[in-house]
Amino acid sequence: MPHGAVEQFDFSGRQEIKDAIALLRFALNPADAFSFRRTLRRPPQGIGDATLAAIEEAHEHGLRLVDMVSPPTRRFGEPFAHILEAYERGAVTIFDTETTGKTPGYDEIVELAALRLEGGRVAGSFRKFLRNTVPVGDSEQIHGWSDEYLREHGEDPARVLAEFADFAAGSVLVGHNVNFDISMVQGQAERLGVRVPMDSWADTWEMARRFVRADNYSLEKLVETLGLSAGRAHHASYDVQATCELLQHLMPAVRRGAAARREAVARFRHQFEPVARRMDALRAQVGVQRPHGVLQFALQLSGLEDYYADDRRRTANLQQLLRVFERKDNPELSPRAALEMLVQSAALMRNVDLLEPDEGGVRLLTAHQSKGLEFDVVFVAGLNEYEFPSSRAIQAGDVNEELRVFYVALTRAKRRLFLTGHLLGPWGRRTPSRFLQYIGPDWREEGSSAMRWPAG
Repeated sequence: MPHGAVEQFDFSGRQEIKDAIALLRFALNPADAFSFRRTLRRPPQGIGDATLAAIEEAHEHGLRLVDMVSPPTRRFGEPFAHILEAYERGAVTIFDTETTGKTPGYDEIVELAALRLEGGRVAGSFRKFLRNTVPVGDSEQIHGWSDEYLREHGEDPARVLAEFADFAAGSVLVGHNVNFDISMVQGQAERLGVRVPMDSWADTWEMARRFVRADNYSLEKLVETLGLSAGRAHHASYDVQATCELLQHLMPAVRRGAAARREAVARFRHQFEPVARRMDALRAQVGVQRPHGVLQFALQLSGLEDYYADDRRRTANLQQLLRVFERKDNPELSPRAALEMLVQSAALMRNVDLLEPDEGGVRLLTAHQSKGLEFDVVFVAGLNEYEFPSSRAIQAGDVNEELRVFYVALTRAKRRLFLTGHLLGPWGRRTPSRFLQYIGPDWREEGSSAMRWPAG
């Protein structure tokens, strides 16, 4: 009989899958140091331990490994030159969003606030509420804005985003954990057909981690730790004011380390330039190609495809990942938003998620693996004492957890459910599982003389 077994080893935990996802994570988030370090391992990039150790020594001046391929470093010679120049002699726009949720491809902005600094002084402010089509749901408990309030006070989102683009024009964008806010603005702007340039930015969360000693780097905790003004957290306008004060606090420390950072970058930048050029090429595909196209490009450009070419199993897994990306791509989302959704879900991807819906045959999986799935027809096998429940559970005198798993197995069936056991096993005659007493009277026994269980 045609069938497919679901392996026990987690698909998302395989080395080659982690390597591929790390490339995409770093393409989406240039500040993701963990993913960047993984991309340097396979295939080897010719960056030795001595180089890595020397960059580690520059940590006290605020330099990190990920900075070696960042656009500001490559353009200006050190990672914070752009924000120092903009803060002292140019323009900075500090902004924050409140949203209906955390998914850029789906959720919407309900509040957008900003301050524009020119020459280090406040030159203008911006605050708008946006009408939402996605209910605020539980997010109202965070920001306080209800659907009713937004219907009355919210403005057209496309117009608000266009006005924000004009407000921030020619400035470096700054936010606390700014990648989230950038993703939310870009995601909604793409859906609405509005262009909001967000190429030059700095993150006070990342800067604080480098220049402030603290137990917690949330904006609320940093305000408390550094004695900044205490506005109400999770209102965009208050968060913008707090971020502005945090930026002003950070700038002297950022400025002090500039010369040392510049010197370290000058020593090693040539070793990272090939890596940086490849990442530039990959990021150019994000937002243009659909997710599986970006993944295919990443595997080829990075050399991962060739690196694993002689390992048939790992190559097959990468091809499987490509098929999953193509099958699970949501065409209603923009290319970037769809890629973000798939990359976020990849870390939680189970082996059962790889099952092809149109592929014939029987699916073989454990009761644990079936959680969250549904099938038209389900067979639960091995319903005998010392099998289900297991001998370990019976000997321990605690079968409640396995009873819960039994319930999970039963509730996977949409149309028909078959419960089976066996009369003979490797150790002689077997008795029916005690769990059968819980199924109630609405059943029919066929083709068996063995399945007689105790009355419940």
